[in-house]
Amino acid sequence: MGELTGKVALVTGTAHGIGTAIANGLEEDGAKVHRVDRDTADLTDAGQVAKLITRLGRIDILVNNAGGVVGQVGKPLDEVSDEEWRAIVDANLTSAFLCTRAVIPAMKAARAAWIVNISSGAGRSVSLTGIQAYASAKAGQIGFTRQMAHELGPFGITVNCIAPGFV
Repeated sequence: MGELTGKVALVTGTAHGIGTAIANGLEEDGAKVHRVDRDTADLTDAGQVAKLITRLGRIDILVNNAGGVVGQVGKPLDEVSDEEWRAIVDANLTSAFLCTRAVIPAMKAARAAWIVNISSGAGRSVSLTGIQAYASAKAGQIGFTRQMAHELGPFGITVNCIAPGFV
């Protein structure tokens, strides 16, 4: 039996890479893991997120890993369209906001839960690929994490952020 036996986790962005590794690790430690990717739900849509959380039930651990560059490449800011900007910010930051907001009521009631946001080194510095929206969204995740840790800590909810380097 692992350290997380009896705990239920929701990990977003589990199609490959970091999300898959996190989900696998949580399962190895005994947690029941719900894996969610864009094929499962549009995490940038508040209605779909609410339905997902209702369907899944109790969540003790939320890992906001969904995001990425949404197929974009670096280019000068004056060539970035509103739609391109929004797509990256929504995938990386709005999805974390919506998922976090949806699980908070039950987590507060439980008085013991964990939220981990997966940011990026680009959120602490610059995007090595030159994608401004990505660096901005990941910096936003770091700020969001700090604010949520401050707000939710008194309810027994631990909120942290991991900012890996280039993967």
